[in-house]
Amino acid sequence: MFENNMKVKERQERQERQVMQRKIKNKAVSLKNSRRCTAAFLVGLLFLFYGHTQIVCSQGKDKVYIDEKYRDRIESEYLKELKETLGEFECEQSGITMTKVMEQDKRSYTVLIHNQKINRMDFSEKKDLSDALETVAFIDPDSNFKIEFYAE
Repeated sequence: MFENNMKVKERQERQERQVMQRKIKNKAVSLKNSRRCTAAFLVGLLFLFYGHTQIVCSQGKDKVYIDEKYRDRIESEYLKELKETLGEFECEQSGITMTKVMEQDKRSYTVLIHNQKINRMDFSEKKDLSDALETVAFIDPDSNFKIEFYAE
């Protein structure tokens, strides 16, 4: 009987130990799960914040890219119109160099026209050509233009 009592006690102690070990394991698993959830939550917040930042930045970059594309197009159209105007004065083979200086929201352009015929024109012909070239409108009103003739 004494042996039976000992076996029963040992069995109860073993069961209690197993229960305690399960509780400890459950708490450890619970703690791991809560840490994982916290980590996952923080990573999610980081991705959300980073993604939002990227969207805002890329929208800004896209706008600048579109503005530059638009500006390039109107600059090339302006040069085409200058060529047509030069053609009216029989100077269609002129070389045109357009230099732009960009400041915050404003641009300044210097247009330099190269042609031997222009160099041989008298003052009144050059004045007529200059007046005609200045009537060629550039779409951007915030830009300044200066047209010069290259003289050798």
